[in-house]
Amino acid sequence: MEDNIYNRLNFEELIDIFPLALYVVKDSKIIDCNKSAVNIFGYEDKKQVIGRIPYDLSPEKQPDGSYSAIKGEEIINRALMGEKDLEFTWTHRRKNGSDFLTNIKIKNKKGSLYVVINDINEIDKLKQQLIQKEQSYQLLFNNHKSVMLLINPANGNIIDANQTAINYYGYSKDKLLTMKIQDINILDEVEVLKEMSLAKTEKRNYFQFTHRLSNNQLRDVEVHSFPIDIEDEKLLFSIIHDVSEKIEQKLMFDTLFFDSPYAVAILDKDQKIRNVNRNFTNMFQYYLEEVQGQAINDFVSTEQVRSQVDTNIQSVYRGDIIKKEAVRRRKDGSLVDVEVLCYPIINHNIIIGAYIIYTDISRKKSSEKQLHLFRKILDKSSDGVVITDIKGNIKWINKAFMMKTGYTFVQVIEKKVNILRSGTHDKVFYEAMWNEIKNKGSWSGVIYNKNKRGDIFPQFLSINSIEDENNVINYYVGIYKSIEE
Repeated sequence: MEDNIYNRLNFEELIDIFPLALYVVKDSKIIDCNKSAVNIFGYEDKKQVIGRIPYDLSPEKQPDGSYSAIKGEEIINRALMGEKDLEFTWTHRRKNGSDFLTNIKIKNKKGSLYVVINDINEIDKLKQQLIQKEQSYQLLFNNHKSVMLLINPANGNIIDANQTAINYYGYSKDKLLTMKIQDINILDEVEVLKEMSLAKTEKRNYFQFTHRLSNNQLRDVEVHSFPIDIEDEKLLFSIIHDVSEKIEQKLMFDTLFFDSPYAVAILDKDQKIRNVNRNFTNMFQYYLEEVQGQAINDFVSTEQVRSQVDTNIQSVYRGDIIKKEAVRRRKDGSLVDVEVLCYPIINHNIIIGAYIIYTDISRKKSSEKQLHLFRKILDKSSDGVVITDIKGNIKWINKAFMMKTGYTFVQVIEKKVNILRSGTHDKVFYEAMWNEIKNKGSWSGVIYNKNKRGDIFPQFLSINSIEDENNVINYYVGIYKSIEE
C-alpha cells in the first residue's frame, strides 16, 4: 500500500499533507520538509530542518561502523545517478540526542531527491499495539453477553461467532462456521432489501429480522451491523439482540391501543399529540395526520374550558391522575359528553408523556336527564311512588309517598318495602301478587298498608317491572293511589 501511495504522489502539491515524514534534498541540502519530518526529528519548526545536510540528522557512525557523512554522501550520489528508487535502513538522531532506526525510500525527480522516512521503532510499536488490540478484540468478542457474528457480505458466510451466539442459536461453532447468514435469516432477498429501505426511511441504524434457531424456533431480532477490515478483508460485524418479548408486548399494546373501544390519545414529553387510535378518529372526526405534533386543546376543547383543560394537563405532567366528566368538541363543531381519564407515562421516574382516554357517555347523560325529568314529574304527582330493586330494597320515593306514609327518604332508603305491611293480607295474597308480576311484568289491586304512625288504610297499588336494554328486570315501580274517601 505504501508503494502505491509513493508512486502516485505529486510531491510538489502533497508534501505538506503526506502522512509519513518527508524531506526534499537539492545540492546535498534539505530544501523543504513536511510537518511529520519536523516531528520525527523532535524539532518545533521546519526552519530548523531546512538548510541541513541530511546526514547531519544522524549519529557520527551507523550501526555497521561506517561514518554517516561518508556513507550518506555515497547514497546521495547513487540516488542522483540512478533511475531506480533507493530503499534502505538508516539510523537517525533526534534533537534530544536519541537515536532511532528508520526505513528510507529515495526518489529522484529531476535532480531533486524526495526522501520518505518510516520510523521502524514506531512500526514495531504499532504492530505490538495491533497484536494487543487483536487480543482485546478476541477477549471482548468471545466473552461478550450479546450475540455477535462476523459475516462476509459478499456471500453471507459466517466467518466467526462468539460463545453467546453459539448458545443462542443452538449450533456448535464448527457448524455455525459452515453456515451462511441466509440459513438463519428466514427473510428472502426481496424482504431483506425491503427492510433495509424501511430502516433508511425510519432513520434506524439497525435491521429487524426473524432468525431461526437450531430447534426451528423463530425469534424476532434487531441486527446492528457495521463494516470492518480484518486482514484486508471487508467483513460485517453484526450484533444481534433478541426482541421477541418486546415485539410481543408491542403487539399487545398496539392491539389494546388501536382496537380499544375508547378514544385514546398519546401525548409526548412536550404535551403534543404523538398518536391517536381509530376510535379517537371516530369520536372527534380527526385523523392522526391532522393533529400529530399539536396541542390536543386546539382540537377537542371548547373555548369555555380551554384554560381548565390546560390546567388539568399540567397537573398530569406533575404526576396526578385526572378523571372527570366533561363536554368535548368534534371537528364539525358538535359537542359530545365524555368521561376523561388522563394519567402520566413514566419511564425511569421521569414523566415522558400522557395517555388521555375518552369514553362516550352521551347515552348515560341522556338517560340521566330523562331520569331527572322523570323524577321531577313523579315528585309533583299526588300519587305515592316507590322504586325498588329486584330484591325489594327501596331506591327512591317521591314526596307524596312521604306524606302518605310519614316516612322520610333517609328512613326508608335501602329498607325492604314490606315495612308498609299492615298484617291484613296473608302469605298467599303476596305470593299470588309476585307470581303475577314475574309472569306478566305487572300487578294492580287494592292493598291495605300501614303508615309510620300505625294507621292502616286502603290504597290502589299498581306495580310494573323495569327492564334494561338487555330485557333484564332491574327495578320495580309501585304507584299508590289513595281510596280512603
